[in-house]
Amino acid sequence: MKEFELLESQFKFIIPKEEVIEDIHELFESYPIDINFNNGALDNGLIQVDCFIKINSGKKPLSGYYMAASAIGVFEIVDAEKMSDENFRNLRYYSTLNMMINNLRNIIFQQSNLGPMGGYLLSPIDVLDLFEKKNKQIQKDKKAKTE
Repeated sequence: MKEFELLESQFKFIIPKEEVIEDIHELFESYPIDINFNNGALDNGLIQVDCFIKINSGKKPLSGYYMAASAIGVFEIVDAEKMSDENFRNLRYYSTLNMMINNLRNIIFQQSNLGPMGGYLLSPIDVLDLFEKKNKQIQKDKKAKTE
């Protein structure tokens, strides 16, 4: 990673309606997670990945924390011309997104660690599943435009 630039970081404590939350860990696990990303090539052979993560967002968020973070990362794959196409694609798409998510995971944990319920650690993310869902959405959008 050549560059990592944090564009946005939000943290909000949502006062619980319950007097006592029995299991904070269980509450954290129930938070909906929304991850959006874009991956594109820059003119000079570099790769730019934009990543946005929202946790516990929506019209009726659960008690505890609402968090969001977005960033841009710029990557260079050294000796790309010596790699197989498969290795290059894995690095260009999956590894870069995984690194972005990990950096944002750390930022989200650090900001929530100062909150009254302690730190929230973003659970492991299936990057392949994110790409599948994104591709399905792109196909759906293309189909809707042609109709």
